[in-house]
Amino acid sequence: MEHKNYKRGFWPKERCIDETIKYSSRKMFQKGGGGAYAAAIDNGWLDEICNHMRRPAPSNNYWTKERYKEEARKNKTMSQFRNNCSSAFTIAW
Repeated sequence: MEHKNYKRGFWPKERCIDETIKYSSRKMFQKGGGGAYAAAIDNGWLDEICNHMRRPAPSNNYWTKERYKEEARKNKTMSQFRNNCSSAFTIAW
């Protein structure tokens, strides 16, 4: 995923909200709106500004809340969690 280097404050909440309108899922937002996505995570806005997006349905109900939390605890960072177990990460986010 390629990111442009923006100055701190380039992605205020309002600009992030405008960016989310382009996407119908968090996965698409993460891939296409990298800087805004990162700012939303850093500032704790992700759930709020993505509330219009569809959430993926768990496949075969394997990833329960307890299972993905357990899987998440095995990783030190969110990016490790995403890279090591993308299916649990997608359900969790």
